[in-house]
Amino acid sequence: MLSYGLCTLLLLSAIGSFGHGLRIKGNSYPIEDRTAIDLFHFRSSFQHRKLLEQFTFQFDFRLDQPQGYGNLMRLKLEAPNKTLNVFCRKLDDGRLEIKLVEEGLDQLGAIFLDPKNFEKDQWIHLLLNFDLGQQAITWHVLDKILVIPFPYRTITYNNVFFGKSDFSIDIADFSIRNLKVSLDNEHLTFPLRESSGNTIHALGGKSLGKVENPIWLINESYYWQSGRVIEMADAGGYQFDAANGRLLFFDRYQLFELDLQSNTLSNHRFTAPLPIDIRLGTSFLRQEKLYIYEVNDLPIDSPTIVEVDLTTLRSTVISTDFVPMQLHHHTGQPTVRIPYLLFGGFGNDRYSNVFLSLDTQDGKWDTVATSGDRIMPRYFTSSFYDQRTNDLYLFGGMGNDAADNTIGRVYRYDLYRLNLDTYRMQRLWEQPWSADNVVPVRNMVYDGISSFYTLLYPEYRSASALQLYRFSIDKGNYVALGDTIPITSEKIKTNANLFFYPPLNTFYAVTQVFDSKEVSSKITVYELKAPAVSHAELIQYASVGNSRTGRWYLWIACIAAVASVVFAVYKRRAKKAGQTVSVDQSPQTGSAEPFALPLSNAIYLFGKFEVFDKKGVHISHLFSSRLKHVLVLFLSRYPNKGIESSELSNLLWPEKELTSTKNIRGVTLNQFRKLLANFTGISLVYQDNHYRLQVTNCFVDYLHFKEAYLSGEGSGPMSQAILSRGKFLKTAEHELLDDIKDEVDRMVVQVLQQQLETDYAQGDYERVIQVAKLCLETAPTNLEVFQYEIQAMIHLRQRTEAMRRFEHFSHFYQSLMNESLPLTFRDLEKRRS
Repeated sequence: MLSYGLCTLLLLSAIGSFGHGLRIKGNSYPIEDRTAIDLFHFRSSFQHRKLLEQFTFQFDFRLDQPQGYGNLMRLKLEAPNKTLNVFCRKLDDGRLEIKLVEEGLDQLGAIFLDPKNFEKDQWIHLLLNFDLGQQAITWHVLDKILVIPFPYRTITYNNVFFGKSDFSIDIADFSIRNLKVSLDNEHLTFPLRESSGNTIHALGGKSLGKVENPIWLINESYYWQSGRVIEMADAGGYQFDAANGRLLFFDRYQLFELDLQSNTLSNHRFTAPLPIDIRLGTSFLRQEKLYIYEVNDLPIDSPTIVEVDLTTLRSTVISTDFVPMQLHHHTGQPTVRIPYLLFGGFGNDRYSNVFLSLDTQDGKWDTVATSGDRIMPRYFTSSFYDQRTNDLYLFGGMGNDAADNTIGRVYRYDLYRLNLDTYRMQRLWEQPWSADNVVPVRNMVYDGISSFYTLLYPEYRSASALQLYRFSIDKGNYVALGDTIPITSEKIKTNANLFFYPPLNTFYAVTQVFDSKEVSSKITVYELKAPAVSHAELIQYASVGNSRTGRWYLWIACIAAVASVVFAVYKRRAKKAGQTVSVDQSPQTGSAEPFALPLSNAIYLFGKFEVFDKKGVHISHLFSSRLKHVLVLFLSRYPNKGIESSELSNLLWPEKELTSTKNIRGVTLNQFRKLLANFTGISLVYQDNHYRLQVTNCFVDYLHFKEAYLSGEGSGPMSQAILSRGKFLKTAEHELLDDIKDEVDRMVVQVLQQQLETDYAQGDYERVIQVAKLCLETAPTNLEVFQYEIQAMIHLRQRTEAMRRFEHFSHFYQSLMNESLPLTFRDLEKRRS
């Protein structure tokens, strides 16, 4: 099993090189819902083109329905006047026929494949090359090659289509990725990594194609899909069987088996209850045997380790041995020489940093002595084992050097390596962590080369969320991937884990949430397609108009409209130079005066876009949408080197060729300079082939808030006044602005959440409601913030209003997330303290 696990994990490092792709809805959908791709819709220069050397297509495709009947691709030629189709169908003998046909006339050639040789979700590489010099079409499908005569020295094509086109409506249900097109000596790559919208971009970001009714596959690599839910009436656990492609769920009386290839769940009853009183449900697999163990908390002489033969389902008591203390949230791995090696844990108000080895023959736990760097006693540590080097890696956790829970705890974000030949421990790095404290799950996924993946979450929050991270083993650089997974972290037995199954290129996250009596539990399986992507990757081509992002902005705008009635009211008390705007932050405890924001020589990006020149005149109307984008773009690069000329053109006019943007770029920058002349202390400079802003004494709320945040003053009076204006760039929606909006939103939510905790602890519940609404304007589905709001309303005896607010939010959450709110109003009433 260890060798299989290592070999399969090595595949993880390779899958990142593949694109994500696009699912084409075919015959299984109504005609009006089928996908249609017009590859060169937005570029007339790529249509009606005459070619003299070659016309080449290559891409990977995957059939998403077993019958596989219909067109894959349609090529319309003008000279010669022909339309060529790549057509697919499944024959009666089970073979797959892929043929090139001249529409309405004849079959040019066919290639036959045997799906029996396919793996699940098999991607098929297809190459179609019109070699005009050789007057032949060379056609590759997987390892099959076919050469077809094509007696033309030149061709002029009209356009290229995938899916539905004109009257061609018999479309196979398939997915496509890694599309490449060669037009003589010009080569185009279409990564198909968009997440929303109806535009297909070439590598580099240029808009070329139009697509109707797409399903963008990158979303499957960002949004976790909730799969099977297993309700366990008795205490139990789960385990991942990589060698056999299954997840196992067990209690004393039964074993559930989830086959990952077929997604079928089967249930097997044990002939007799397992001879162990399961408490934590900890386990490991070795040589087709499932070992279920409890290290403590059982009566003396009770079975503590049981072996279950997964073939016969017979159980055997291995041992009644136990260790001196309970070890909640320890970690462990099977290794080559040690059947099972365990580290860390918590129990009896103590943290552990002891390594324990288990011999599955005699069932004895023995302490393993190590040398080298000392590791702090801790629990909630994550691990993986590298069989090639015989190294055990340990990451993160919390505890303290005294191993005493009564004196408090510290969180670590460090990586250790224990070599199991020498038993020498080495600390590789420790990462500073400025965000909220989090702990990892028990297992890490190793890519076999340079990185590992794990899930992190704040275990101290009841309504918590798991976030996938990738860390480099060398230096500890990390990135958050995918969206979050909800978990209710009330009971110490509640746990989660992360696995990866290479044959399906899929991450599996498993959460086990125990009830109030810590006996029955709910186990949920979540799936995420690899390679997992970050939010920045998800929205790199985001189109607001028809996208999920657009719907998010719509919902946020709705919340903002409601929130604006309650708070973020600012007053203009004068209209001449030097006057200020007073931001009403009442109700507040204490007598501090509201911070006065300037109403001259100032630029405001929070809330309503407002600009006041050096005389106090309101000149926001002079900024067109384009000039607003230019302003925000330069501010986002401040105070760094700036933006190079060609990059600026690509960002502002991606649809235009670089050479054609010189004039419009010059005109736009001249207009921008004239606007800046209305201020003092801000100008546009050109140096080292880069444009950048120079800001001295002009007030820009974004720059002041960012500076305050970075210096730890994010909750200061000026920042509060700025945030009270409303959401950053509230009415601006363009993909150019997404990165800076994401950055600022993250800072805002962190600042406001800290303010919430302080206000709630001080009993300033009206202020809690005010700040919560402000925070939800930026993070509309943040459950922790929403709970603060409801509980504050309950404290203020506004129960009826709280119930209405809860019902409204619940409907909103269901509409946006396509799942029910994971808590009830009664839950929040019980948690009020």
